[in-house]
Order: sequence, then C-alpha cells, then structure tokens
Amino acid sequence: MAVKDEAKAERHLPIWLLRLLLSLIVRYLRVTPFRTGQRALLRFCRWHLLSRLPPFSAIVPLRDAPSISIQCFQLGSKNHADILSEWLLLTGTWQNALTAYLQRALLPGDTLVDVGANTGYFSLLGASLVGATGSVVAVEACPRTYERLLANLALNPKLAAAVTPVHAAATEIEGELTLYQHRREPLYNTTVAGAGAGGVAAAPDVWALLQSSGALGAAGVAGGAAAAAEVSRLAVSSVWQTTRVRGAPLDALLSGAQLRKARVLKVDVEGAEWAVLQGARRLLSSADDDGGGGGAPTLEVVVEVTPKWLALQQSSVKRLFEHMRALGYHAYLLPADDYEISVALPMPRAPPPPPRRLRDARRLFDGREDANRQADVVFSRRDAEFLD
Repeated sequence: MAVKDEAKAERHLPIWLLRLLLSLIVRYLRVTPFRTGQRALLRFCRWHLLSRLPPFSAIVPLRDAPSISIQCFQLGSKNHADILSEWLLLTGTWQNALTAYLQRALLPGDTLVDVGANTGYFSLLGASLVGATGSVVAVEACPRTYERLLANLALNPKLAAAVTPVHAAATEIEGELTLYQHRREPLYNTTVAGAGAGGVAAAPDVWALLQSSGALGAAGVAGGAAAAAEVSRLAVSSVWQTTRVRGAPLDALLSGAQLRKARVLKVDVEGAEWAVLQGARRLLSSADDDGGGGGAPTLEVVVEVTPKWLALQQSSVKRLFEHMRALGYHAYLLPADDYEISVALPMPRAPPPPPRRLRDARRLFDGREDANRQADVVFSRRDAEFLD
C-alpha cells in the first residue's frame, strides 16, 4: 500500500514542484564529487520527473565547456524522444569518448567537418577548440533539425562566427534525395539511407518493414527503382514521413581551403556513412601535412560503423576498412559510448582512453558482424598503437 500511495502522490505533484526537483537534482549532479547514487538519481529524473512533465525545451551549459549554451528540445512526456537532449540536460555532455577524442585532436587553427551535425553539440564544441583562426563546417540534412542547429548557433554568436552551416545531405552524387523522418522522434531518427531508426527505437522502423515485406533481397535495396519505390511506400505511414532534400558530394560542399585544412571529419548520418565517404575522395586525399612539407596528411576520419546500415548500401565493414586502407588510413577503435544514461554513469574520474589500433576488422564486433551493433572508428594515417 505504501508503494501505491507514493506513486499516487507523485502523479499529483504540481508541475512547478516537479520542475524545481528536476532543477535541484541536475545542479547537484553537475557539481557533486560523490559517485554513489548518481544512477538512481538519473533514473528518478527520467522516469518520475521528466516523464510527468509536459513537453518543454531548456537551455543548458556544457559540463566541459560552460561558455557553450545548448538548447535541449523535445524534453518531457513519456516518449523520451530525444536522448541527446536528455543527456545534455542531465549530465551536460554527450558521447564521452568522442568528446574526449575531439578535445585531444583539435587545436587552434584546425578545421572540423561535422557531417550529421544534428543540433550542434559537436560543431560548437569544435568551434571552441579551433578558435577564431579555425573553422567548422556543420552539415545537416533534416530541415527541422537544421533550424534547431541554427538556433543553437544563434545562442553562441562568438563561436558561430567560425561555423559554416550547410543544409544538405552529403552523398556520392549531386541530386535530390528522400529523407525519412520519424513523425514523433525527428531529432535523432532521420536518414537518407532508407534504413529507418538509428539511435532511437522506432516501432516499426523502415528496416523492419522492409524485412517483413520481403523487399530486402540478396542485393539489398540500394540498386533498383522498384526497391526504392517499395521503401518509400512503406516509409509513408503513421510512423514515418518523407521529404526531399538536396544531396551533394562532400567534396562539392567544401571550399578549397576547407578541403586542404580539414583536421577531423566526423560522419554520423544514421546509415548513409558509406555514401558520404564515396563523395569525399578529394577530402580524404588532399588535407595538408604536418608542416606543408610533403608528409602524411593529418586528416582523421571518425565514422559510426553499423553492419546493417552498410549492408543496405551494398557495402560491409570489410569493404569500408579496405576502402580506407587503400587511401592510406589505419583504423583505431574509440571506447564504446553507451547511450543509456543510467548505464554510462557515474561519470569516470579520468577521461576515456584514446582510440586504440584495430589491426583486424573482424575484431570490431568480436569476430562477427552483428547487424545491430555499432562502433565509432577513427581512421588516421598515423601508424601507432594509440591516437594520443
């Protein structure tokens, strides 16, 4: 009876009190040196506070860069639609391993090319690292997300001066593409690959619809107008909506100086990573060397690798690694980022370790290409055991 009474009391707490409790707990989590109890507090915030609040947005400072303000969208309600915003609200950070890597890799004067910029977390972080003499190119295809990227740039005018936003999908050839958007979860659940849900589970996603319909044959869906039409037919439903967006090779979206000066290319586009790399051949081969003296280019490429998305584009983990190896890049594995907050926290006292050398692609997923797994891989021309 006590448990039922407590739950009933929670349901009847006024909105202002729920907001106050959430604010106090978030402030405590940001400053406390104590690790014990963090997971329990985060679970309480997500399931007993956020889930009972009506939809809202909030502006929060980043934990590792307090001068950066980020607007968190689609918070509140039971959907947990935008896990990126929940992370930023509750912890002030996102993808700890990738964040730590960029903080080590980017120096004043560098250029970051952020493909799949979302609402701007990595673009603004990169701008704070490269400074006034550096630059960031933020490429985002989803119209609604692009608007929110611009909103976050407007919140940080000094940093925004170094950021060039690009509203397009980076792909292999120039032309219009179909963008699939989840109706309820568009911020972190869009793709031009026809593959459906990426970070947020959809019910059902386009991938599951294709499998159940038999549209996925041995050749995948990348080749053939009939298969493409089937993807579109299945995607336009009560769950998915489509829109047309501009597609262009990344080489065409960047200026000559950006092609030469790029230090890091980050690619996270929910299934279209292979097409991005195919359209970036000049970038992958033309970045400056360490001192302009003919050495190995310093460009490093961070790619989210997911076997089933690569298969949908008639590629594979093996083919991706062979492609990058032919261009002179070695593979390094970033420490795994767990997107479930209560699992990933408490935050470690020390930053995550640097990417380690991955000499055999078969080791990426413990010797098998588990279709539902994903990993962040850094490709670099440096030949070492760690990228430190």
